[in-house]
Amino acid sequence: MYGFETIGNATVTCFDGKPVLTTDPWITPHAYFGSWTREQEIPQAQLENILTSRYVWFSHGHPDHLNADSLAELTGREFLLPDHVGGRIANDFQHAGLKYQILPDRKWVKLSPRIEVMCLSDYYQDGVLLIKMGQTLLLNMNDTSPRGHAGFVQRLAKQFNQRILLKTFGYGDIDMIHCFREDGSPMIPVAADLKSRGTLADQLGFWGKFYRATDIVPFSSFHVYQRSDSRWASQYTAPLEAFYNRGSEVQGIRILPAFIQYNCENDCVTEIRPKKLPLSIKHPEEFGDRWNEVLDKSEALRSRVIFARSSPCVEVSRPLS
Repeated sequence: MYGFETIGNATVTCFDGKPVLTTDPWITPHAYFGSWTREQEIPQAQLENILTSRYVWFSHGHPDHLNADSLAELTGREFLLPDHVGGRIANDFQHAGLKYQILPDRKWVKLSPRIEVMCLSDYYQDGVLLIKMGQTLLLNMNDTSPRGHAGFVQRLAKQFNQRILLKTFGYGDIDMIHCFREDGSPMIPVAADLKSRGTLADQLGFWGKFYRATDIVPFSSFHVYQRSDSRWASQYTAPLEAFYNRGSEVQGIRILPAFIQYNCENDCVTEIRPKKLPLSIKHPEEFGDRWNEVLDKSEALRSRVIFARSSPCVEVSRPLS
């Protein structure tokens, strides 16, 4: 096949006769200290394609994209990374003895006779991957914001007949929504308002137009909260059917199924229908977390130091009582 398939959370696997490239493979059960799990299974055929791809690209370090447990399953692959400031992921890969290559910013790199990629690192230490397959351009935007590269991507997209956008959509549950007032009462997150207004069609249409897409594949949006202490956030997730409640087209842009095989030679789309995984609620103790455990003085001091790195308002020199 000359084309691609999408599966899992944020995984696209590209083929030039055989699997050449796969992105952000989260193939093991847990992420975020067990708080997240995947919503759908990865069928054996798609898993085999992931595991036999020559190259594996990671967009950023969040564990639903660069998953440490999944990384251990990908031995022998050549890893591709964005050119992030500081090179933290590259440094960790080097210390672990992993084979990797940092992709140059805004330059096409040939991976096979008919597949080229261009990587764009962004301000938030994330990465865009543009995948050129003939006159088809995949825009793997995963969780990125448009800061720093939007105009460049928009101009480049115009050069292709078929422009397929892969991007996260939702109500905002993956952002900072676990916030409290000074009196300890929880703040209602923005995600609650967005969900009440049913804005997914608006999001799809806006970002599709923004990136000049002809097609959209919902992407990087398929996680489930499984820990008893984070299960509350599930009320703000977007179910798979929410992406299609306005039909298969929004503002003239075709909305494709989330999990597909796509043949670039004839624009043939075949839907993959993975089974929904059963949900088993996990407790924090299964992952080494105990909410009734009290910090000792050294642990409290280390906590102050960690928070001080991100906030100049935190005082760390004052002795602890």
